[in-house]
Amino acid sequence: MKQPKYILLSTLPIYILFFIQGFYAVIYKENPIARVIAVISMIIFTIMLTLLVSKVLDASKQNKNRKIR
Repeated sequence: MKQPKYILLSTLPIYILFFIQGFYAVIYKENPIARVIAVISMIIFTIMLTLLVSKVLDASKQNKNRKIR
C-alpha cells in the first residue's frame, strides 16, 4: 500500500451511501438492530471523512509544485 490516500478516496462513495442509508434506518426503521448498524456506519463515515480532510485535502501537506504528497 504505497498510496493509502487513494484507497481512502476510492472507498468514500460507499461510505457516503452508508451514511445516507443510516439516516433512513434511524428515522424510519423500528428494528433496533438496523438502527445500531446505521449508527455504526455513520460513525465510520465520520472517521473516514476526518481522515480524508486531514490526510488528503490539508493544504499544509502540499509541496511547492501544488501536488498532494
